[in-house]
Parts: sequence; structure tokens; C-alpha cells
Amino acid sequence: MKFMVTQMERQYAVTQADGIVNAFLEANPKLGDIFLRLLANYAQSPTPIHLPEFPDLAPHQEELKNYMVMVVKEIVSKADAQPAEYKTSQLAEVFGVSITTIHKWVEQGRFVGVEKGTKNKHLVIADDVLWVSPSGRKMMVREVAMNFEKQQNALGNLEDEGARKDNIIKSYREELVNLEAKHGSLETLMQKQHKTDKDRDDLDNWLFYLDQLKNL
Repeated sequence: MKFMVTQMERQYAVTQADGIVNAFLEANPKLGDIFLRLLANYAQSPTPIHLPEFPDLAPHQEELKNYMVMVVKEIVSKADAQPAEYKTSQLAEVFGVSITTIHKWVEQGRFVGVEKGTKNKHLVIADDVLWVSPSGRKMMVREVAMNFEKQQNALGNLEDEGARKDNIIKSYREELVNLEAKHGSLETLMQKQHKTDKDRDDLDNWLFYLDQLKNL
């Protein structure tokens, strides 16, 4: 459930952010630190929280307090939920690469904090693990998985594998044309001195599309 918040209210909340954080930390430094880390985790979670209607437009202090406690409990429970896990075969599909490449990335440290598994132990990577992209940008595996899911939904449920492949190739080529129109060439983008986050996104996507088209 999303509540209506005016632009003025949003701006006021932003200006008072320091005071809110200080109140958390001053009241109980240890608990404040824990809650703020959980809040940061929840901000990156795709799982929404479900809340009842807000008491009224001008709730009494006690009602407001009880509602805020309920919100905090919901955020904490969702933020601390067990992350999803992926086998190497699942990751290979999500990233559009081979299983061998996934293992190579692990050896190269491109899945932050993940170590190569033993011979008889299957490698499993959680969706909250950071992956280092070709441009050096870090993103959660969860983000890549969500983008993959959106892409699959956009392509539709084509039963004909050939038609699906043609649709994917067409989609990638169109994206490359858009990137060339925006940046001129891949080399130009790669040599750009001060890349924005959007530039790094475009670079990662460009390299991904080219790599995929080689394998299709």
C-alpha cells in the first residue's frame, strides 16, 4: 500500500533527515545502528510490506506511535528475510553466459566474497551478493535477476524456439543501434574519462549485447 505524500511533505522530511537519524542513534546507539542497517537492506528489497489503512488524517500521538511500531516491525521482518540462492546453472541463464564463465568470475573475485567451492560441493550464490560488472560497477545479483525476468516478460511466451531466438536477436540489435546513436561508438564510451552511473550501465549493456549476439 502506498500513501499519498505531498511534495511539500517530502521536502520537509528530507530536510529533517539528520534529526531523525540523530534521534535514532541518541536514544539507543546500538539499536539505532541495527535498525538503520536493516532499513538500508529493506530499501534494496523487492518485497513490499503490507499495512492496514492509516488511522486518519490527524491521528493521536498514541495511534501514530503504534502505527510506526507496526511499520518498523514489518520492515525489519522483510529486511532480514533469507535471500534467494542460485546454482551456477541458474546464474548462467540469468547472466546469459556459460557455467564455465560463472566459475571463472568466481575465481576472478567478480562475485564479492564468494569463494570457489570444493570438488564435491555445488556452488550456490545468494541474490544479495555483489557482482562486479565489466565496467567495474557493483550491483546485487538480485538486480541482474530482476532485469532478466523483465526481459523475458518483454519477449513474450513464444513456444517456437526459433521465433524466440529471432525476437531476442532483433531486440539486442535494436538496443545496439540506440546505444550507437547515443554514444557514437563503443570505443568512445569506453574511453570517456568521467562516466556517470548511466554511462556505466550503457557500457555493461553494450558489452552484454555484443557477447550474446556472438553466441546466438
